[in-house]
Amino acid sequence: MKRIEKVTERVRKIIYSGNSYSIERARIFLESENLNETILLPSLEIDQERMNERMSMMGKNVIFTNIMDMDSATIIDLYRKRNRVEHCFRTINTMNIAFPIYHCTPQKIRVHMFFSLMAYLFLSLICNEIHKEDESVSLIPTMEYLMDINIIYAANGKRVTRKIECKSHISDLIRRTMNLEGMMKD
Repeated sequence: MKRIEKVTERVRKIIYSGNSYSIERARIFLESENLNETILLPSLEIDQERMNERMSMMGKNVIFTNIMDMDSATIIDLYRKRNRVEHCFRTINTMNIAFPIYHCTPQKIRVHMFFSLMAYLFLSLICNEIHKEDESVSLIPTMEYLMDINIIYAANGKRVTRKIECKSHISDLIRRTMNLEGMMKD
């Protein structure tokens, strides 16, 4: 119960932070604490039925698997990390990285999902690098900050100059951290 109180207080702070994506951040935090079905958003009410179910189990779970070449501790660790994979696919869908698939062949579907996953990993890389400098940045708004970065080409005869324009502090941080000027040089 103390843990639930601490998590609820942390979620309350996240929600009342005033960020436009605070509900999404609160949901992600609840998922990481495995309380997303117990504490309801945005009201922060506790689902009493789910709470009673959790209390009756008191940490006892049964895991069925067909993996025979791993020890039980490794399988339990993999099970605990499943939320990361679920969060990855939820983010891909939320941010429209993997637009609806209209492919028919398995090969084209695999290629489409590969590129969607690569886009997610690239976005996560940028977010992790920026998070080192500014801890308020999370994965969901990182894509919006990337849209605030414009590359301007100006032609003067045969000479073309390039300039990167950033509309926000975070987009400028992305420009500096990812060394975008260095990537543009010939």
